[in-house]
Amino acid sequence: MWSGQWTYRGAGAPAPDKELPWAKVVVTPDANGDAKVDWQDGAVAFRDIGVKAPGSEHTPDRVVTHIPFNFASQATHPFLRTLDDVKRVSLATDGLGQLALLKGYGSEGHDSAHPDYGGNYNKRAGGLTDLNKLLKAGKKWGATFGVHVNQTEAYPEARAFSETLADKNAPGWNWLNQSYYIDQRRDINSGDMARRFQQLRDETDPNLSLLYIDVYYTHGWIADKTMEQVRAQGWNVATEWADKFERTSLWSHWANDLSYGGATNKGLNSQIIRFIRNGEKDVWNNDPVLGQSALEDFEGWTGETDWNTFSANIWQKNLPAKFLQHHDIQRWTRPAAPSTSAAACAAPSRTAGGRSRSAARRSSTGTGTCCRGRARSSTTTTSRAAPAPGSCRRSTGRPTSSPSTGSPTTAGPRPGRSARPTAR
Repeated sequence: MWSGQWTYRGAGAPAPDKELPWAKVVVTPDANGDAKVDWQDGAVAFRDIGVKAPGSEHTPDRVVTHIPFNFASQATHPFLRTLDDVKRVSLATDGLGQLALLKGYGSEGHDSAHPDYGGNYNKRAGGLTDLNKLLKAGKKWGATFGVHVNQTEAYPEARAFSETLADKNAPGWNWLNQSYYIDQRRDINSGDMARRFQQLRDETDPNLSLLYIDVYYTHGWIADKTMEQVRAQGWNVATEWADKFERTSLWSHWANDLSYGGATNKGLNSQIIRFIRNGEKDVWNNDPVLGQSALEDFEGWTGETDWNTFSANIWQKNLPAKFLQHHDIQRWTRPAAPSTSAAACAAPSRTAGGRSRSAARRSSTGTGTCCRGRARSSTTTTSRAAPAPGSCRRSTGRPTSSPSTGSPTTAGPRPGRSARPTAR
């Protein structure tokens, strides 16, 4: 067992972190009822000490994710049209939970005027007034909302832009306009980043609950402090790549949008992480039993406008995956040798009408999982009262690497970004 490197005080920080480094270790006996002790018992026990991402309790109920897209001053999906789309989705799915991720809520639309998080809303789409109408009314239809923001690059048309904010010698993405990399360390230490996000929080309805933080490369102290400041304002977080903001991110774009981005940079493929957190996040690659949530759109993102494809994806991919997310994985078994027969996995006994019954799930793929429901009778829980030699997983308070500069070492095209959305 070991811990990563801790950073007590980041370079330029006005004071050391208030939270001192910490680590927790849990020692567990057989925790999943399979009469042996292995890493899976450690994974089950880890859930009691691990850090959960804010908002993760709502992940299993967020069945439908869609992206209303406004780009290049066109405002093809103004905010009140998006409200109509939210109603349409709700009526078509019998009220399944939604996340509508607004790309292009600010300025002239998508990838314009970053990092003006507040105070510079897309007037052609209806401005702040219609945005708040969407947020408030959408809640009645089972929808919550996120916005696409960028804390890596700044655009010269942004009201927040300055040569203090960004490095004029570090050009970033050049699409509608040349962007420049933000001095992330200075932006955090000065409080400027927190003030920009707080303006968005103050001006919008609380049903704007999520920040989708695009194209974020940085790890270590800068990433941790960024998350610390946005969490303090009550935001949930999603991001472009599955390995970023591991303790905070609820959703990864490249993991869910199967035809977008780099084919070799999709979801997390760690069996251990998925065992622990399958129901907390949507950041996974496909699994033949657990499935995978996926993104098909009808509101213009990457030119997609096919309602039938969007609808089919809900029932064929998202709903089965979301059903299983309501149950914590207890055992994950694989056959000793390849077999064409079904692999059976018995779930923990349920108590119904005074009788015990066992539920079995089968998979012809040769991979099985057993899941325990989150809300379950105490008669089915596994006691951990008696410590015994076993496996353990540790949770550390600050998994930071050495302080980062906050900017990529080279400024160039973003990895895998050859497939960019087109304005249609």
